[in-house]
Amino acid sequence: MQSYRNLVITGLMILLEFFIGLVGYKLIMPDWSWLKSLYMTAITLTTVGYSDYGIFSESTSAKIFTITLIITGIGIFAFGASSLVGFVVEGHLSDVLRRRRMVREISKLKDHYIVCGAGSTGVHVIDSLSSRKVPFVVIDKNEERIKELLRVRSFLYIAGNASDDEVLHMAGIERAKALISILSDDRDNLFVTLSARTLNPKLTIVSKAVESKSIAKIRKSGADYVIIPDYLGGLKIASILIRPNVVEFLDGIRADPVYKMVEAKLPDGSPMIGKSLRETRIRSETGLTVFAIRRGKEIIYNPSPDFTLLPGDGLVVIGSKGQISKLGKITGDPELASRWFS
Repeated sequence: MQSYRNLVITGLMILLEFFIGLVGYKLIMPDWSWLKSLYMTAITLTTVGYSDYGIFSESTSAKIFTITLIITGIGIFAFGASSLVGFVVEGHLSDVLRRRRMVREISKLKDHYIVCGAGSTGVHVIDSLSSRKVPFVVIDKNEERIKELLRVRSFLYIAGNASDDEVLHMAGIERAKALISILSDDRDNLFVTLSARTLNPKLTIVSKAVESKSIAKIRKSGADYVIIPDYLGGLKIASILIRPNVVEFLDGIRADPVYKMVEAKLPDGSPMIGKSLRETRIRSETGLTVFAIRRGKEIIYNPSPDFTLLPGDGLVVIGSKGQISKLGKITGDPELASRWFS
């Protein structure tokens, strides 16, 4: 920042000016002590007057040196004052412009995700969404924590309380696809969930719970899914010990750049509605195998070829982007390919 550099330069110039004044007075007035020379330099640069010593009657050299010191000192202090004002204004202006730019970019978002909380759990969500190029905005009242994350990341954010309706409106909750509340306190997650559900009844809400007894309350407040990170971590550890090959396979699918696991939801009017899996010819036309179907909150694993499809059914498959794109066309879900995260 230019103004900051100017402030540093000003400080160095002031020190140099004091040094020149100290040595100059001592050389011109040999009978003066170093303390008196320093004192004269200080009152000269600060222009407070000379009633104590009457320097103007002592020597012509002292007068000329004093005039020079005053002129250069005034110039340095003026430069420092302008640099200080510039430093304050520049920092404030930069912050204002950044916030305005952020608001404009957030206002353009649609079908995006809102992440409430940038703590230890939130940073993993942020990194995961960023790596998948999913549009999202982060809300956290600790702006310093957000700025720390922004040193090695780039994302849209709002510094504020996620339970505040105005803050949620700024995050575009009416246009959002999902909200993730991962705050450190269950009460905060409950309030955020309740506010979000009120503002957007169609929103998919995933909330964190610290204590298991809070799960029912958060669900009643409107959360579609309630997750206890410590519980999931424990299950993952146990699964690694008991079924390491399965865990390795699932982790591999999540990290694979070619194949992804997605869910194709059958919209109203889909040509597949009322047909059996055999009749849809998904396997022959796309090369995909449906290994699970989500119907409401029920999941049917390894469905039979005679399983009849209904509106809203979610077909869970693993495939490449090209295969997923073909499936989206024949199911009537044109946005399916966009959910294949690159």
